[in-house]
Amino acid sequence: CDSDLVLLDASALEPHELELRIRSLCATHGDVGAVVDLTSLDGSLDPRDVGRARGTIDVERHVNEATSVTRRAYAITRALYGVMNAAREDGRDFAWLAATSMGGGLGLLPSSGSGPGGALGGFMKSLKQDLPWVAARTVDLDPTEDADWIAETLLAELAAGGERVEAGWPARCRLIPVLRLAPHGPAKRTPLERAPVVFPGGTRGVVLECARSLS
Repeated sequence: CDSDLVLLDASALEPHELELRIRSLCATHGDVGAVVDLTSLDGSLDPRDVGRARGTIDVERHVNEATSVTRRAYAITRALYGVMNAAREDGRDFAWLAATSMGGGLGLLPSSGSGPGGALGGFMKSLKQDLPWVAARTVDLDPTEDADWIAETLLAELAAGGERVEAGWPARCRLIPVLRLAPHGPAKRTPLERAPVVFPGGTRGVVLECARSLS
């Protein structure tokens, strides 16, 4: 491998500290060409929690971890936003892999999923929408897997390129969700037809489309 690898232990850093450290690394080593974020691959939240009785899930912990994951992702974005834009202008590739520990099922399989993993996966999809030239991908793994195999799998995903924004590895089998258009049948009259409907959350994107569909 001809690339320089820089390891940064971000687990104990606050988001603003992480942003400063990344900026410092860029100043020392030059513009980076890829990020592999492993801090969500610690297995601290067992993905099997989702499959257990709802009353036993520590919801507050999941929410706090999801918030922490999202804040860290924003910090990385702020630190590298100029680098990612420069890569586009210079015709260079830029890749960002975010490893999650939802068991490899991307939250789509039974006993698969977690608040932090879902939050980071959603962030990566949004990043791809905003910066379409960035090869942004969530790679969901079982954190109990062999470390060497995890490393090899992440390097393979990094080298694979492509436009897929998520890949899961349940039982070492690659899972790629493929969305297909499934139109609804004829619309039926509902009690909401003449009632006011409130759409909290924003005034554009999905919220706007939902509101338009009922207007």
